[in-house]
Amino acid sequence: MDSHQFDRLTKALTGQSSRRSVIGGLFGGMLGLGVHSATAKRTKVVVCHKDQTIEVAESAVKAHLKHGDTVGPCTTDPACTASYQISGFPFETSGEICDVRDSVTGEPAGNAICRCGCPGNVANCSSVNGPTGAEIVTASCCPTSEGACISGGTDTGIVGAVCCKPSLTYLVCNQQFRYAVGFSGQIDCVSGGQQRQVDCTSDATVEDCNERCRAVFGDVS
Repeated sequence: MDSHQFDRLTKALTGQSSRRSVIGGLFGGMLGLGVHSATAKRTKVVVCHKDQTIEVAESAVKAHLKHGDTVGPCTTDPACTASYQISGFPFETSGEICDVRDSVTGEPAGNAICRCGCPGNVANCSSVNGPTGAEIVTASCCPTSEGACISGGTDTGIVGAVCCKPSLTYLVCNQQFRYAVGFSGQIDCVSGGQQRQVDCTSDATVEDCNERCRAVFGDVS
């Protein structure tokens, strides 16, 4: 196609007077695409990060999803309205209970088991820490079938009120408590009067820890 044919074609398609105008229009369109691309790079995505709604760059979304964040604003679950008595303490409380909490912030710790109330409206395993008016309550329902209750604090900055499970035959009660308050990697197993240490990583459950104890003693039953 010669230059005259190209000009006639472009006039028919666009009403422009020359190919120079068409090329200019194409170039302008390409610039527009470049602006759109740059805008896309600056696009922010709303994510829920540790119970806070934030905006992050689109390129950062994947990394946030990997550590548990979700796309979209945080949603608040309906508040737990259960009320119950804290055994051994002269007051009632309401809302969600957690067996392990940070002794400063009161937030549930990494291994915390949280529930909305207890059967019979009584928390049979509990601990209250801090000054009046700013108490941090840690509590477990701890029915009789789950065995003994142990409570207290540690130098890790965690307080707890933990139900010990009798089914975990290699982890005596105080070791179950050590696991719950974050002493992963320092858990002692007990069997037949012998004691061995296992590494219970933070992503292991207390049941996993008990199985590691079983393995360290060579129990394949």
